[in-house]
Amino acid sequence: MDNKKRWFRLLALDLDGTALRSDGSLSEDCKEALLSAHEARLHIVVASGRSWTSLPKEVLSLPCVEYAVTSNGAVVYDVKHQKQLQAFYLKEEAVEGLLRIAADAGVMVEGFLNGIPYAGRDYVENPEKFGAGPRAAVYVRRTRRPAEQRKHRKKG
Repeated sequence: MDNKKRWFRLLALDLDGTALRSDGSLSEDCKEALLSAHEARLHIVVASGRSWTSLPKEVLSLPCVEYAVTSNGAVVYDVKHQKQLQAFYLKEEAVEGLLRIAADAGVMVEGFLNGIPYAGRDYVENPEKFGAGPRAAVYVRRTRRPAEQRKHRKKG
């Protein structure tokens, strides 16, 4: 590829429902395409809603993957050095407010702390009850840690 004609320098790939097959693996064609893009001097970045700890090892072990944007954009990692480069956290008051709204509405909440995903014990133990399909339920049980749910009282 002629670098003078190339106007892009980065290839970002989503995982679930995009780069990964239904069994959670990368196809050989996808791996070859990523390696070819890297050889063409493109920077390869994983962009996922997943936390750092739940990214597939198969993806992170590819020598061409340089960075990972995780937790829906909240945390960025240097993959080669397994080092956190940037993180954006909500203030405690904002989290408390969101948890209060979710508790009042009776909805499931997930949160990430230092790359580890947490969710309510009910959700982790029975994700199907919240609408998760079979594959998603296995994923939730494998990757989420149960967090004790606190009861939030309405102020005022």
